[in-house]
Amino acid sequence: MVFAHIPSGYLLANLFVQKRKWPTWLLWLGMLGATFPDFDILLAEFTTHDMIGHRVSPMHFPIVWALVAAILLTIILLTKQKSWLPAWGVFFSAAMLHLVLDTLVGDIYWLAPFSWTPIHIISIPSHHAWWLADHVLHWSFLFEIGIIVAAAIIFFRGGYRDLFDLPKRK
Repeated sequence: MVFAHIPSGYLLANLFVQKRKWPTWLLWLGMLGATFPDFDILLAEFTTHDMIGHRVSPMHFPIVWALVAAILLTIILLTKQKSWLPAWGVFFSAAMLHLVLDTLVGDIYWLAPFSWTPIHIISIPSHHAWWLADHVLHWSFLFEIGIIVAAAIIFFRGGYRDLFDLPKRK
């Protein structure tokens, strides 16, 4: 996935906001959570000049996300701050969604650090000098387009009101 992480986080958070009547600011947190694992791109760029790829960093290891989520959930429960549970749920669900979506066409090390076997569902052959052209011109890019279109439909049908806390139309 290249372009659909933010829209996927919006769609996921929108499910929580609409079905559970949770606060609308969680839409922003869903979009942040869905992109947060890619902040390792900066780390990869500055440390290895992305020679090994950013998906081999701990930010793309599901076990790291599960451990951080478990630690924060324990803190939330021990401090009796249950009002933080929606934010916790949306953020970590969106981060895990990011990893699931990356698994479609990119290598994710689901069992790291216990196994360094990369897992992906679809292989995109390299035909062009620029990797992005390979992704955009491959049939699997239709998944990204579908996510983006679905998010756009919800957004333009009134979801923007929730995102920016505007009053509902009568």
